[in-house]
Amino acid sequence: MIAALEPGGLAAPRLAHGDEFFGWQTGGRVVSFGWVTYKDRMLGPVRVAEAKGRAFLYNFHTLKEFRGRGLYPAILLTMRFVLGCEQVTEFVIDVNVRNVASVKGIHKGGFVPVAQVAYFTFFTHWPRLARWSTSDPTATSLFLPSGAKRPTWKR
Repeated sequence: MIAALEPGGLAAPRLAHGDEFFGWQTGGRVVSFGWVTYKDRMLGPVRVAEAKGRAFLYNFHTLKEFRGRGLYPAILLTMRFVLGCEQVTEFVIDVNVRNVASVKGIHKGGFVPVAQVAYFTFFTHWPRLARWSTSDPTATSLFLPSGAKRPTWKR
């Protein structure tokens, strides 16, 4: 995770939170990894709601010298298979649309876009929603806890 320019000490709290780690290893070294959580996930100012059978895949990284070998799509497919055997039926992954390599890997991993969230962050602290939209009517449940009223955001 240090190679992904993340601060040290993130793994233990994530594991204690119930998150799971998936990775590819060679020569005793993790060369590609990703995380899964079942708890609510924030996309800027938008809370993506947890639900039974829903998993959020996040924070993937592949070391530079191992990129271009299909490890990212392979880990996504592996996660979907393993977690699917554990009754997970809905997988959510978010990506910055400017990260073209990740978008391609996600597509190769069998994912299709169902929602889009746009937001601004002011002074690195205050995210503000600009808009959100869905291409699948069932995707609105991602943004709303069951029984909640629809927010009055502009689409």
